[in-house]
Amino acid sequence: MIVAAANIPPCHIEAVERNGFVKLEAVLDGQLVEKGQYVLVVRSGVSDNVSTSRQGGEFEAGDLENGRLATAYVGAAGWSAQLKVYSHDGKLVCTTSKS
Repeated sequence: MIVAAANIPPCHIEAVERNGFVKLEAVLDGQLVEKGQYVLVVRSGVSDNVSTSRQGGEFEAGDLENGRLATAYVGAAGWSAQLKVYSHDGKLVCTTSKS
């Protein structure tokens, strides 16, 4: 199946499960934003044992390896992640979630 470029979001979260853990990668299409800021919020756990991790900072698309902004590892049970990307002037250009 071929997906048109218009249907691909400018940012996304990749999740790969292996050996009871999930590797989450926040990814940016560098053609959309040359520099800006990002925030990745990851929640993991179940019931009353939930932890929240927040990563973020400034980036320049030319410095990113394959568009990777951040990587996080969580247990395979009960997680969610949200990524927000802002342009250099603070405008929200992409937001995406995955669980």
